Amino acid sequence: EGPAVPVDPLSLSSLLSQGFEEGPARRALRLHQNDTQAALDWLIDGQHEESNKQKQMTEGVRMPTTVKRVHKLKAMRKAQQEKVKEKQRKEEEERRRDEEKRGA
Repeated sequence: EGPAVPVDPLSLSSLLSQGFEEGPARRALRLHQNDTQAALDWLIDGQHEESNKQKQMTEGVRMPTTVKRVHKLKAMRKAQQEKVKEKQRKEEEERRRDEEKRGA
């Protein structure tokens, strides 16, 4: 794997603020060279795929991915993305209100 990439504190705090635990967030950022969006995508759905693949390889069996599982993963990802968008909207509204207060 090579030397560990230092984790960018801003990227880490961004993932932590979205409700992810520090350990997995750090791992995701290292795996994706501090690319916050790629780390987020991995945390949402790739992490589970990777752990399942590793487990299957150790068992020597590669299980097929079912359509139901794919739909479930897509739904989880969509829900997480909607949650992130809603949080960003709220932060933007709050910022606008703050600016309006300062301007008034």
